[in-house]
Amino acid sequence: MGATVKSKVKVQVEQITLSVDEIAATFAEWDRRYREEPAAFETDFARIVRGQTVDEYGTNAGRYFAWLAGGLGFIPRRER
Repeated sequence: MGATVKSKVKVQVEQITLSVDEIAATFAEWDRRYREEPAAFETDFARIVRGQTVDEYGTNAGRYFAWLAGGLGFIPRRER
């Protein structure tokens, strides 16, 4: 099952395994992006959640998290 982030980047995730430290680092990266460029972050994130139901939000946030974790080298990230 492939997952698509609704932004300019697509990521395929089936299952990921991260340590607590890697999860913490990924959330820290998410926070850093927001603090350093809130307008740009909100624009990117708005694309993820635009028009999504409450149930779909978690799925899309998870995909974004996986994309960030891939960018940090914690999991393979396949961009198309």
